[in-house]
Amino acid sequence: SVWAAWYIKDVFPYAIGLLIIFPLCLIEDVSKLRIFSLFGVITLLSIIGLLIFECPSYVRYYYNNIYKESDSTTHLNFFDIKKGFGSTLSFFQFSSSLFYSFITTIGAVPIFKKIKNNVLRRMQKVVRRTVLFDIILFSTISVIGYLTWPISTPSLIIERKKIVKSADIPMSIGRIALVLTIIMKLPSNYNSLRLTLFNIF
Repeated sequence: SVWAAWYIKDVFPYAIGLLIIFPLCLIEDVSKLRIFSLFGVITLLSIIGLLIFECPSYVRYYYNNIYKESDSTTHLNFFDIKKGFGSTLSFFQFSSSLFYSFITTIGAVPIFKKIKNNVLRRMQKVVRRTVLFDIILFSTISVIGYLTWPISTPSLIIERKKIVKSADIPMSIGRIALVLTIIMKLPSNYNSLRLTLFNIF
């Protein structure tokens, strides 16, 4: 595959870091990066819509190709959580995206000085709403993803096996959009942390 070639694996990440991420990490006004946060929210909502839309076809595929009455390992048991806390502790691996999402609240502190009537009560309200929104968004993705592919659920649901012979174009677009979101969130999170530390000092 061309994606496994050395010039893709070595050159592309450094080029993105030097030409995109590094210059964005030097800007002083974090609010200019809000468009990237909006793009990330739209991307996640699109992936949720795609997961819900494709869920029935994945359920049919499970019953037609995976489910075997004589093999209990292929049976669905949505309330069996022992696997998540077994030797692999996969529950914490699966929850990594949920934990990562809370870093978005770090950007609230530098922007706090720019809003009108910036009292502590309003700041707490913004943080609470941000955390609640993250919980709802990522929990929805995890639940819908688990219902879509309940047997051998991947750590990231966007990496699930495809059930068609051709490429899953919508999910491929979702993967690319998610990668762009993460790339653009790095400068936002870095600048927010840097300005927050400066404010504290």
